[in-house]
Parts: sequence; structure tokens; C-alpha cells
Amino acid sequence: MRLDGTLSLPLGKDLKFEETRFHYTGDVSNVDSDKLVPDTNIRADRLTLTGDQTQVLVDGDGFFGDVPVRAAWAQPIGGGGPQRSQLTGQIELSNRLMQQINAGLPQGMVTGQGQADFTLGIGAGDPLLLTAQSDLVGVGLAIPELGWRKAASGTGVMSVEATLGCGAQRPVAAG
Repeated sequence: MRLDGTLSLPLGKDLKFEETRFHYTGDVSNVDSDKLVPDTNIRADRLTLTGDQTQVLVDGDGFFGDVPVRAAWAQPIGGGGPQRSQLTGQIELSNRLMQQINAGLPQGMVTGQGQADFTLGIGAGDPLLLTAQSDLVGVGLAIPELGWRKAASGTGVMSVEATLGCGAQRPVAAG
């Protein structure tokens, strides 16, 4: 890890966090964790770490299991109580992702690969909230039993909102 920064604060008694000013930037190398997401290895060769008195930001390219992902995690700091962090990014939308998340879809239902934008709200006493959107370009979909198919070259709309963990899943819409 490499980190550079500055710190400015008044010298005196009873220093309050709000009186400090700081910023930092750096890189974190060889990130590897199987604790962030149960049963999934998260890894990246290098992530950028930046922050100041208002937030911490970690971003970069990595892998969610074997699935490529580009993500940024932002955690507000300061303030009067717990604050929700947010993970945003783009992930490969493919059969590989469906297998990684144990979606339970039939073999051949998802072919090709595209991109999905996602946001995950984390913490502050609330359940994890995932939203994801995609234009489905590059993704083939098929339900042979219904005689329905979307070619990988076509477009569509995928919009997902789900409460993760011990909560109810919200409806999923695809068109």
C-alpha cells in the first residue's frame, strides 16, 4: 500500500473532528477477500484509495468470483450518526455471473455477455439494497418452453431492485 496526504488542525485542547481538514490518496495492491461476500472471492490487482474529512472512496477494476467488475465504494464520514455507504459500478452480465450468484437459471437461458450498471446501498442499520440496469446488448436470452428468444444483437431493458439478506425480494422487470 502507498498513501500520501495532508493534515491540518488547530493546536489546542478539546479538538473536534469538524475542526480537522485532511486528504489522502494512494493505491492498495493485491486485494483478495472471501469475507466481503459470502462464498465469493473478491480480488483486484490494484485499487485507488482517496478520502478527506467527508468520505472514503475505493475504486478500480477487479473480479467478483470469475466475473469482471469495475466498482467504486464510497463511505461518508463525520456527521451525527451511522451513514450508509454505496457501491456503484459495472459488471459483466453473462451466464458466468448467473452461475456466480447461484441464480438457478436453466442451462442455455443466458448466452453472450453485456454490461449491467449496479448500485448497492450498505449499512446504517438498513438491509442491503441492490439496483441494477442493463440495455441487454450482447446478452442472448431464451425460454425454449415458451418459444421465446432475445438475440444477443438485440436490445432490451433489465431493471432489478432487490433487498438482500433476510428480507423480501422486490419484483424484477425485464422487457
